[in-house]
Amino acid sequence: MNFPTPLPVLASAAFVLLAGCSSTPQRIDELENARVAVEQVQAQPDAGKYAATEVTAAHESLLEADRLVEQRKPAKEIRDQAYLAQRHADTAAQQIVRGHAEQKASEAEAD
Repeated sequence: MNFPTPLPVLASAAFVLLAGCSSTPQRIDELENARVAVEQVQAQPDAGKYAATEVTAAHESLLEADRLVEQRKPAKEIRDQAYLAQRHADTAAQQIVRGHAEQKASEAEAD
């Protein structure tokens, strides 16, 4: 009996495994950066006061990006959601800064 040699069989198996993993990389830097930005803005004490809508949108976009990763969707789709999460987090951070500035201006006028 002739059996296939182990090397071609192993090479074929390795190729199939690598091809299956190539659509979604193990780590997507944009997603990790967005995750950090969202966590940082959520941790700010006045996030809910000055930027609740943007913080919520950032969190939802991040959750959607995570769902896309779990579903093994293309990296572009994941990066797009990560981009949205990052932009919402950036906008929230700016709204918090503006809210603090307006509060200080209001307090200064009262004095």
